[in-house]
Amino acid sequence: MPEDDTSLVNLYANKGAADPILVACALDGMRETANQLFGWTWVIVSNDNAVRAKATEFCVESCTREEFFSRTRGSWTA
Repeated sequence: MPEDDTSLVNLYANKGAADPILVACALDGMRETANQLFGWTWVIVSNDNAVRAKATEFCVESCTREEFFSRTRGSWTA
């Protein structure tokens, strides 16, 4: 990321609760299994628009918390 890109976190302005480490972890995980026929599907679940935009930029699937709950409804036991 360019040094002047403050879309994820702007520490100087005390703004940004985004967690760019989510994108970094997903990219690292995807790199680890890139040579395999089947690998894990990485999905970032976040309601932060900047995180989801950066994920899309790097071809990492993402969704909001509500979308995740909707997609996985019935998969969780109480």
